[in-house]
Amino acid sequence: MPYLVVELLLALPLACAVAATIRRNHRGRLTQALAQGVPIGCALICILLLFGASASTWLWALVAAFVLSIAGDMFLTYRTKDIHYVAGISFFLLAHIGYLVYAVTRVPFSWLRFGVIAALGLILYFTALLPHSSLAKRPAMAVAVVVYMMISCASLAAAIDPAPSIARWVFAAGIAALAASDILIALRDFRGVSAVKGWVMPLYFLCHLLVITSVVIENSVA
Repeated sequence: MPYLVVELLLALPLACAVAATIRRNHRGRLTQALAQGVPIGCALICILLLFGASASTWLWALVAAFVLSIAGDMFLTYRTKDIHYVAGISFFLLAHIGYLVYAVTRVPFSWLRFGVIAALGLILYFTALLPHSSLAKRPAMAVAVVVYMMISCASLAAAIDPAPSIARWVFAAGIAALAASDILIALRDFRGVSAVKGWVMPLYFLCHLLVITSVVIENSVA
């Protein structure tokens, strides 16, 4: 498949991301449709790339991650009970595992990097989040959040590649954007920090756009 065609298709998730960010109303129907359009567009691009002779079959892990993100976003957006929130982060946790699986097929996993990132995550959790939020009175939710955080740290650690590869550093930046979005969601939902609300969706969109851009770059070079 001509990669110019695939690169042009990046305009679909990009347009959805820009339009949804401009509206700034995450619960609006149009914004929700646009938010779902970003991962859908990215998943379709991965599927198209799979028809290429040099494409890795591990791209299916990214397709799964994008689709699971849609489910997670639906549960978090329309939640009315704690179980909906747990379901939402569970789907996003599985999405992180998809990113993790894809990353470790390209870069050897570093337990040292994971240890450093996980330690920073736990410091943030136990000092800035748990003692000052509603999580202290909701043990099941507190466990779910910390488990999610550790998987998020693992996917970020797996994404980091010290090799001079533009595609892989773009991918790492995408996973870092998702981790940053996750942190802001936790601050918004559990500590009531409303000032971060405007950055959650832009970072979420940025993650998808950077990840799919890295895939297109890598496959174009291949």
